[in-house]
Amino acid sequence: LGDVYKRQVSMGCMMVNSILELAAVDPELKDLAQQKLDQIQAEFERLLTNAQISGDIDRSLDTGQLADALMTFNLGIRVQSRKHENRAQLQQSIDTSLAAFGIAA
Repeated sequence: LGDVYKRQVSMGCMMVNSILELAAVDPELKDLAQQKLDQIQAEFERLLTNAQISGDIDRSLDTGQLADALMTFNLGIRVQSRKHENRAQLQQSIDTSLAAFGIAA
C-alpha cells in the first residue's frame, strides 16, 4: 500500500486518467488504456478462480462478478488516493472492502 499510495498521490493513474479525461480527444489511447484495465480484471478473475480451487474463497461466488467488483474497488482507491486521503483511511477502506469480499487483508 505504501508504494501505491505515494505513487498515486504524486501522479495518479495514467490509465484511468486516459480513459476519463482523454476519451473524446484520443480514442486510440482510450482503447489501449481500456485493454490494459481489462487485462488487470482478467488477472483478478484468474486469481479468484485459483482461490476457489484452493478453498480460500467460497466456490459459490461468481468470479467474474467478483473480479468486476474488485476492479471497481481498485479504481475507487486510486481516485481516493488522488484526493489526498491519508494512508490510514485508505488502509481502512481496503481492509473493509476485502472483508466484505470474504478475502483476508
